[in-house]
Amino acid sequence: MKNTEEKIPPTVQRTIQIARVHAVEIRDGQLRARVKFPDTEIISDWLIVLGHPAAWRPEIDDTVLCLFPPIRNSGGFIAGRIEVGRDDA
Repeated sequence: MKNTEEKIPPTVQRTIQIARVHAVEIRDGQLRARVKFPDTEIISDWLIVLGHPAAWRPEIDDTVLCLFPPIRNSGGFIAGRIEVGRDDA
């Protein structure tokens, strides 16, 4: 069986990514963060954190779901935290 990533078009692979939070700040009232991508170790530009800061605020080393719309010159967003390594069973 082929690797799952080989079946996913490159545009989709870039649109939805998992990364770790590298830095967090509030600028002009907007919560944003930079993330590090595990496969390349590249650190992103500032991404807008979706949702209300009172509900969730990213912390350094949180694993997060990032969205990058396939629109020219578009920035990215952090949709939320992903709980890694939890066993709720």
